Amino acid sequence: MNGRGSIKLATLPVLAPYHLLAPLQKFKNQYPNLNLSIQELEEEAIITGLKHRVYDLGIIRKEYIDEKEFDFYKIAEDELVALLPIHHPFSNTTEISLTDLKDASFIFMNKHTGIYTLCLKSCQDAGFYPKILQTARIETILSSVINGDMISLLMSQ
Repeated sequence: MNGRGSIKLATLPVLAPYHLLAPLQKFKNQYPNLNLSIQELEEEAIITGLKHRVYDLGIIRKEYIDEKEFDFYKIAEDELVALLPIHHPFSNTTEISLTDLKDASFIFMNKHTGIYTLCLKSCQDAGFYPKILQTARIETILSSVINGDMISLLMSQ
């Protein structure tokens, strides 16, 4: 690679929490003449952009990829975890069932996000439809959980 040209990367908003900023910066430093553009999007927009060749690469969860249509390389593994207030009865438990939380009030990211879809499907697979407040900001989720108002489900490495 001569380091000239451009690469368009579409990614879920995971660069900071999955510690991908430093490797991307190292890549940019190694190829200073290469224009690396990064756009944070949700799964559907990433898939559409990849199909229409708007983006060269995408960072997305495996369950959204058709491996017959795209090459797939694993860069991280994560799991769905419950965020509970510190005084919640299950806060010191290392493993709980989602059905244990069926009567709780949840706060999730907005309906148009992939994480919302994943959380809702997980609850439905556990046999219940959760009471949900939606937000566009992760800070609101964290604050609501810390204040003891609600619980949430998020991805964790």
